[in-house]
Amino acid sequence: MARILIIDHEDQVRRMLRVALESAGYEVVEARHGQEGVKLYRAAPADLVITV
Repeated sequence: MARILIIDHEDQVRRMLRVALESAGYEVVEARHGQEGVKLYRAAPADLVITV
């Protein structure tokens, strides 16, 4: 299944997206800001990046 990286500074937004996507079977990784997101992406690239 696809790996999805969510980047957003609001915990509730990340949580809502994570729950919905994981229930659909996706692997989800979260980052609080862009720098953290870039670091996570470089360590293990995602198939899709969502920034809100």
